[in-house]
Amino acid sequence: MRRLIGGIVAGCVISHAATVSGATGSTLTVGTDRVAVHAAPSSSASVIMYLNRGRKLKELRRSGAWVKGIVYGEVGKEGWVRDTQIVVVDPDRETANEPKPPAVSGTVAKPKQRRTRFVLAIKGAPQRFRARCTLVDKKGASRRLRLAGRTPKSFRLRESAVDCRVDRLEQRAGTLSIALYAKGSSIPVGANATHGPVGCVHVRSRGPWGKAFGRRCSRAVLYPGK
Repeated sequence: MRRLIGGIVAGCVISHAATVSGATGSTLTVGTDRVAVHAAPSSSASVIMYLNRGRKLKELRRSGAWVKGIVYGEVGKEGWVRDTQIVVVDPDRETANEPKPPAVSGTVAKPKQRRTRFVLAIKGAPQRFRARCTLVDKKGASRRLRLAGRTPKSFRLRESAVDCRVDRLEQRAGTLSIALYAKGSSIPVGANATHGPVGCVHVRSRGPWGKAFGRRCSRAVLYPGK
């Protein structure tokens, strides 16, 4: 009976040593909540910080039942913890246990992507601008869109027809150049530029309003095509 008990105790000690033993540079993980990190290998030493379950340290050295480590994610924070409160991480096992996405049977439908039909390119002297656009989809439904930014800037538009007016917001010298390109074309369907300090440019593609064009416009117009 004594031999049996002695064997069980020895087995427990070996198992415990295998759990917490490590070497300099080993990754350690905290196994309990609110683990105190001390300034010295003693429970009476001042507490630097507390760590919750799952936090990691990099082992520096050991002293009896204490382990000194650097706390991951905390610059310059290192200290001593009891070896009974940490576990040595097995890199191979840790990698193998990473969660994998659930297997899905059958064919998964990809989300439908809306294709870009036009690109509105706004260039010129550095300046702020505002654009008001009317967009028409393939079913003939229209919507209004307001854009703003600072040159240079470009916007991808997915509707079947585009009508935009771009105003410069800063009264300064320099050119404001606008071009509307159809997808895959290097020649704009409409383009123009203004040099006036309070100018604007109106560009549009072919659509329910008629043919495409690009021209300087009056600031009295509130919306293009109206």
